[in-house]
Amino acid sequence: MARVSLGLRVDRDCGGIHGFGPFRTLDRSYPDWHFRLARLGAPRSLSSHPPTMPTRTQDLLVLVARILATAAIVRYGIAKFFDTKVFIENPATIGFMKAFFGESKAPVWLAYANAVFQTGAGLCVMAGIRARWAAFLLLLWLGALTYFGHPFWTHSGAERSTHEGYFLRNLAMMGALMMVMATGAGNLSLDNRGRSEGGSRR
Repeated sequence: MARVSLGLRVDRDCGGIHGFGPFRTLDRSYPDWHFRLARLGAPRSLSSHPPTMPTRTQDLLVLVARILATAAIVRYGIAKFFDTKVFIENPATIGFMKAFFGESKAPVWLAYANAVFQTGAGLCVMAGIRARWAAFLLLLWLGALTYFGHPFWTHSGAERSTHEGYFLRNLAMMGALMMVMATGAGNLSLDNRGRSEGGSRR
């Protein structure tokens, strides 16, 4: 059977697919619009639904993503309990103290407070305990850390490249935290233990 090639135009604003000549607009909301497209000789990508990933696989990927996104946060948070200089002598801490308090040295109690927050919030995202809120707080903290600690635009040469690398690394971590805020912790989390796969996510 000979196939007649028809001109089709996808109207993204209206959500419809239009055919020229006597053919009417096929609206995406119509239940069997993809079958009609197939009969008109449209490409398969327009006439079939995209494949979906199994829910269990999605949840496993979200779990791994949460762990990878916060591994460094938790690791360096724990380190501050044993060596407060990691926090006090950090360029981000020095820049923050100068900007808001007019001095460069942070008190020791603030180092321990930061260690508690950093470790606790990181573990909450990892385990999926109020993950959205924990990710939001970490996002604010990491944003301040990145701005005050790695302003690569104020450096030059090799030092600029080093700070730019840390800056971009932190942006990637912030992006991962935003994903947790948007999607929740998934079913493999303490927030959603015992929930059905189709249940809501926190």
